[in-house]
Amino acid sequence: MNLCTKHGTVCCCQSLLAQYYGGDTSIDPKRIIEVLYPCYGHRLHGKALRIVGPDAAEDTTQEAWMDLLRTLQSKTTKIEEPFLYLSRCMQTRCSKYLKNRNKLQTKELKGNEHTDSNERTPEQLWLDAVLQNPEPFKKKLRKILSQTEYEVFLLKFLEGASNQQIAQLLKKTIRRIENIVTDIRRKLRDRRDYLRD
Repeated sequence: MNLCTKHGTVCCCQSLLAQYYGGDTSIDPKRIIEVLYPCYGHRLHGKALRIVGPDAAEDTTQEAWMDLLRTLQSKTTKIEEPFLYLSRCMQTRCSKYLKNRNKLQTKELKGNEHTDSNERTPEQLWLDAVLQNPEPFKKKLRKILSQTEYEVFLLKFLEGASNQQIAQLLKKTIRRIENIVTDIRRKLRDRRDYLRD
């Protein structure tokens, strides 16, 4: 049984869950989250920090809370031990994050090997040329990139900022910046005919 770290008792959280599953329609799932968060939020975030580090801890923890909210709303599973359930959700999210990160790192390593072998395709070479000298394409880039994407583009490819520096400047996670950079590269590839004209 998990004690509430805020109140030192299980009553404040588990009694609320018992009322909710007992059919009390006055209790909203979001209200349950509001009560649970001060009790378990810090502990859950601490566990995420130990597993995935500071770059992804906030995202994985938030995803775990969203998993809990969806389960409460659907009532497909009766939750009796909220912290245990949250921990399982968070562990699943962390495992998925680490798996995707490892795949990305492996892909980047293979990409570097491909570059070293001088076997880049014409499309890849063209994309490299745009990224190395983006000044002539600025006006068109404003039309195909969102405001945030354009800001990341300028910081990364014109000013040479790292993902970590960009994340700090734009107040976003490094994981989010990595995804934005990937989206930028995809849009440049998809719209290369437009940029070439």
